[in-house]
Amino acid sequence: MPIFSVHMFGKLRVRSRDQTWDGPESCKVRELFCFLLSHPSASYSREDIAEMLWEGCDPAHSKKNLRQTLWRLQSECEARLDLHDRRLVLAPSERLSLNRAIDVWVDVTAFEEAYLLLQKSRAPNAQPNAQMDAQVMDSARTAVNYYQGNFLQGCYQGWCVYERERLQSMYLTMLDRLIGDCLDRRKYEEGIGYGQRILRHDPASERTHRQLMKLHCLAGDRTAAIRQYERCVNSLREELGVKPDRRTVELYEQLIFGMTAANPAPKSFDPSLLAAGIEVKASLPDILGHLLDFQQALTDMQRQIQQDIQLVEKLLPEREE
Repeated sequence: MPIFSVHMFGKLRVRSRDQTWDGPESCKVRELFCFLLSHPSASYSREDIAEMLWEGCDPAHSKKNLRQTLWRLQSECEARLDLHDRRLVLAPSERLSLNRAIDVWVDVTAFEEAYLLLQKSRAPNAQPNAQMDAQVMDSARTAVNYYQGNFLQGCYQGWCVYERERLQSMYLTMLDRLIGDCLDRRKYEEGIGYGQRILRHDPASERTHRQLMKLHCLAGDRTAAIRQYERCVNSLREELGVKPDRRTVELYEQLIFGMTAANPAPKSFDPSLLAAGIEVKASLPDILGHLLDFQQALTDMQRQIQQDIQLVEKLLPEREE
């Protein structure tokens, strides 16, 4: 049983003896605390840590600052945490490391372990094992829920920004794998939730927009799938100034003509062929049904646009006043 737990995704929270602590008040003490806990197996030279925490400061002053910061960290942890008269940080000679004799649970560590397990299961030489794969995906589902916000929100030191971007990349990769798993297990609503999480961090992820289009369609909501395409077009234009690629457009065309994402039929037809008496693969009733569905989708979209216009027109005089 861990002596205490540390949550670094989002707001820093430390839980010990059924009490919650927001962590050290001093910015530098918090940084040292979080850096060492997020790298529990590593040992660092005092010089490297001092240079990392006090970038641009001369070595003599940065080492002095580190000594004072370390003393404050040890004192606060002894007062707040039940360490049984042990030091959280070991500092023999010129190196610092976390005391491994202290059992502590850290969300970042658990998150990274789940990510590495997922990557290992997808390695080219990995042996297929259905039971093991299920356990790996269960671990990933648990891990993405640890991600309650970006790593150490409010900290903009170089090391922290690097860790934040690295962990967010892992998070998005795990969500993408979970979407694929949901498609395999036909858990479409669950997969839609994972896709929406990705778009909160990366609105221009075209692959995710395509996956959501498929998920909505397979869940029986073709209108939502078509609207997802429109969101994709807008996001790509606003974020990157580009248009959707061929795969996205072709999927959209399949949706327009009522094809399912799992079993696409011919993506389009030419009505002029009918007038020429040339046989087409789709029957006339099917074609009419597809066109009527498309007409209804356009009507729904026009209705929504009209509502948005009316709302803007209502708000506009208030803004001008």
